[in-house]
Amino acid sequence: MTDTTEVQEVVPTVPEGTEDSPFKRFAAAVRAVSRAVDDAEGGPLTRGDVASLRREDGARSPVFYKLASMMLRDVLPRGGEAQLSEAERRWARVVHLLARTAGQHVVRGPKFGAALADAGLAEARFVRLLRAEGDAIDPASRAAIAPLVQQALSFDALDLAALIVSAPHPTFRFHLEDGDDVRRRVARDFYRVRATQD
Repeated sequence: MTDTTEVQEVVPTVPEGTEDSPFKRFAAAVRAVSRAVDDAEGGPLTRGDVASLRREDGARSPVFYKLASMMLRDVLPRGGEAQLSEAERRWARVVHLLARTAGQHVVRGPKFGAALADAGLAEARFVRLLRAEGDAIDPASRAAIAPLVQQALSFDALDLAALIVSAPHPTFRFHLEDGDDVRRRVARDFYRVRATQD
């Protein structure tokens, strides 16, 4: 049986008058969300908002749409409802994970893969995270960040977000960066640190 499912490419719409690359807009959005959840009282979100994002998983949280309307307009696709829904689901996962790690985000800080190794993440959990596709990325990412949260280790959130947004999906492809490139980079960082620990 031949798979005739067409892969739809989803590229965020470039705001008029902007010459930035999609990846620069992506990085700016990740940084803005990180700052918002890290500085709950001084920014656009309250402590209650961040707590809601931490508790409510996925795009079910009304607070996610509040945040998305302020910070994710330039990275969410315009067009078909299916593409927008999938992009919102992925970004809701990113926002949830950033809320769970609030206060731990450092721009140009330790790379996500290196921080996972420093936290002592089991190799089996790490491999599960890298291999996760579709809905499997949700539990795999939650399990992977648990040691980071428990030890309150800081890290640069960019690779975490890229890993979630670029996770393989049978019908959608988000072109910010190739998902395999993201996984290779995170794996290099993880195993480079693990090699020095043994």
